[in-house]
Amino acid sequence: MNHQVYQKVKQTAFKILSKRFVNATAIPEAPEKLDFGDVDFVIELSPSTPLPHHLVALDLGAKNIKNNHPTYSFAVPLEDTDEEIQAFAQVDIQNDGFFVRIKEQEAQNWSASQVFLSKDSNLVMDFLGLDKHEYQRGFGSERQVFDWAVSSRLFSRRLVEKRRDNSEMRNRMEKRPMFRRFMSQYLPSIPDDIVGPLETRDAHTDAALTFFDKADDFNSRRAKVLIENAEDHAWYIIKTTVLTPLAKLEAKRLNEVVRALKRFVGFEGGEPYICDEPEMDAECQARFAFYITEADEVSPNLRDWVLRNWEEVKSRERQRAKGSRRAAAQKG
Repeated sequence: MNHQVYQKVKQTAFKILSKRFVNATAIPEAPEKLDFGDVDFVIELSPSTPLPHHLVALDLGAKNIKNNHPTYSFAVPLEDTDEEIQAFAQVDIQNDGFFVRIKEQEAQNWSASQVFLSKDSNLVMDFLGLDKHEYQRGFGSERQVFDWAVSSRLFSRRLVEKRRDNSEMRNRMEKRPMFRRFMSQYLPSIPDDIVGPLETRDAHTDAALTFFDKADDFNSRRAKVLIENAEDHAWYIIKTTVLTPLAKLEAKRLNEVVRALKRFVGFEGGEPYICDEPEMDAECQARFAFYITEADEVSPNLRDWVLRNWEEVKSRERQRAKGSRRAAAQKG
């Protein structure tokens, strides 16, 4: 889109979105930019509230929606164009904020590993050491944007240059001319970092949690993640060293037996036993990780007990599943 079309789409969309979202904000465009691929908006919702994207699409008159979590893209028809084929503007809406991640969870579930800190842009800029007044005044040139960004107390030229050859950075440089100019022209022109040890990820995380008063939430969630990770590892050891090679279980039967053991086995005084009733709540099930040694071996007592009792436990799980299906059929 040229600048005239961009401004028209931006003003129209902002007027529409402001009726539904009080704090809707159009993200400032980069200075000296001549053409635009989309129009970006940030809206404010609580972390637990999903974006009502179908209603937003109706408001905007969008013909298509694409979910690029956490951003939604809307194809809005352009009016008064000379094109014979219908042209569309892409309007991007993002309900997001400032997060830290639980590093022990991010490899398994990137989205779930995020711990929300704030949606207050002024507060976030204070934490990052950025001049919020300069941001609010706006920038007159691309150079001013770059100077402002690297003024953050967390910016490190060494870290940025260390990552420049990874696939994500190469892709960003290829698709975004402004970022490419930052990396290839601006970055080499600024002084090197003051030599000294870089702060660790944990140090930055702790500082953010203290600043935004989110340590209790983070520590509570991380504790659950560590328990889940330990249990996942325990079951990997049990499956690969006991159930598969010794009990000769494979695929479907293996998964069934694991479910049964989780639901029907408890421990008393360190000794396993078969429970009369299944425990269906995963958070309340027995913790098998306590019985995995530092050498990643199943304790002899548990190993021998599992080999003697897995068939009985599996039978109880089958009876439970059968009864559950029967009850569901009677209700239906």
